[in-house]
Amino acid sequence: MISNYYVLVGLANELRPMLTGTRIVDAYSQAADELSIIFERSDHAAAGENGVFTLRMSTAAPLRYILLNKGSGRAKRNTADVLGSVVGAEIADVRVVPGDRIVDILLRDKRRIRLVLFGANSNAYLLGGETVAADTIVDAFQSASKFVGSDSSVRSIQETLDFDGYVSKWNQERSGTLTCGQVLSRIEPLFNRFMADEVVVRAGLPVRSRASDADESVIRLLFEGVQSLRSLLPRPDSLRQDPGREAIDAEPLSAGQTDIELSTRSEAPAAWIYWTGRKPERMTLFESEQMVDYESESFNSVLEAVSVFVRRTLSIRSLLEEHAPILKKVATARKRAQRRLEELERELERAPRSDEYERTGHILMAQPQDASPVSNPFLANDIFSGGEVSIKVDQTLSLIENANRYYEKAKAARLARESATTRLDGARKEADRMAELHEALSGIDTLDEWKKFSRDRKGDLEPFTDSASGAAPTVPFRQFDLGQGYVVWVGRNAKQNELLSSKAARKFDLWFHARGVAGSHVVLRLPQRNAQADPRIVEMAARIAAYYSKARGGSMVPVIVAEAKHVRKPRGAAPGSVLVEKERVLLVDPGLPEK
Repeated sequence: MISNYYVLVGLANELRPMLTGTRIVDAYSQAADELSIIFERSDHAAAGENGVFTLRMSTAAPLRYILLNKGSGRAKRNTADVLGSVVGAEIADVRVVPGDRIVDILLRDKRRIRLVLFGANSNAYLLGGETVAADTIVDAFQSASKFVGSDSSVRSIQETLDFDGYVSKWNQERSGTLTCGQVLSRIEPLFNRFMADEVVVRAGLPVRSRASDADESVIRLLFEGVQSLRSLLPRPDSLRQDPGREAIDAEPLSAGQTDIELSTRSEAPAAWIYWTGRKPERMTLFESEQMVDYESESFNSVLEAVSVFVRRTLSIRSLLEEHAPILKKVATARKRAQRRLEELERELERAPRSDEYERTGHILMAQPQDASPVSNPFLANDIFSGGEVSIKVDQTLSLIENANRYYEKAKAARLARESATTRLDGARKEADRMAELHEALSGIDTLDEWKKFSRDRKGDLEPFTDSASGAAPTVPFRQFDLGQGYVVWVGRNAKQNELLSSKAARKFDLWFHARGVAGSHVVLRLPQRNAQADPRIVEMAARIAAYYSKARGGSMVPVIVAEAKHVRKPRGAAPGSVLVEKERVLLVDPGLPEK
């Protein structure tokens, strides 16, 4: 959707005047699958924030994207340098490879950074150099050793079909089950399925129209519709097979030759986002006739639209990961509280049985003392009505003993009713409280609202967090609550270290140990499997690990951190001995969290 070929064309067209002539000053990663490159204008000191840009690229499906932000924001810890040889290089041009979802950032030294946003090899590659061919990979953002030395040549520009070619291709692709949109997306590989369906809808056909039913007049209508829709989409400034070679050889632009702003705006809208409430459903480069029932917002910049779409989508994703599980638990608790309230109300609506039990006891006590129940039920003389009444009795007991049992049941029923009356008020308050909490949670639809709510109502939400449902209160380890559902467990001895690392830690928890010295095994328990711990929380867990080690008196202690699934005990090893793989090292000062 936002890494579609035409979106990348629009992005490249806007990035070109902004980045041409700038210099790369840093390239790093501080989040999984995300590359950041910082560009700086020659007059950045005078231009301030407007003279520095950070390009961010995500290679993770399903949301691959390219963004550009003003300024720079590299974290001080837990970042990794990548593509180091590009630092200092000057930008000559930004181009999309014609016919492919690839953006090339051309450097003036005749190398290029190739951003690939599709498939299993979605990545950023550095191509070319003085001693290698122009399309040879010399470095990569991810899995560099796998790709270095490989050829990165791309396919040729797609051939444009005339109408006769269209009809021939249509007849090859059509089948009894394919829709017109499906066949169109095969003939026009740069049109995704949504764009192909848009052509069908604009032609006045049902979106599920079958391709096998289309005659030549329908095919012509769709052929013309494709040309019409394509005319609304961004086009590369050039369709050269080797884009930007002239730009590489040209003289660099001075800062005064181009007014670089954060977004290159056009007078007419360049993109649209369609919303359900605050959730972005789709971004398009045309006003869609398929989305007429959705709220829409137009943008004069493709960069701006992509930025809004990505940020809002990531915010919704984080909200769903944190908010949805708790909302579900609160909904269950609300139903349970309401059910309990209704049970108590029904109990109190029934006639009290204490009087009935007491009446039966009186009848049994009034029977002749020598009478003995010969059968169950016992047929007794009813002293209240003068007739006979059938009473259920225990044949192993005397009539007096059976009467006393009925008196006890009367007393218990009377106490139960009094208790139910008292509990009714509490049950009604609890049902109201759960209803209010559930309705308040249901009204949250942004991450910022959720964060504020979780702070303000922390006590109300505590019973529904994962940390509250575990065995934290009874575990034998030292415990430190770092807030937001993150808890640190610390082993007290070798046996506890083994228990903590081998049994108690979940695969997705983070494991810590001071490097090169004896110390406790430490586990940071995450609130849920997909949680991304704030770097400050990870650092605090590392400081605790350093504190409970022989390096407690030192400073800047190296601490190993790894996912618990990469920690294992070798066969026959002593208690507490482990092997760690895929670890990283943090340098921290030993310490404990403030109480």
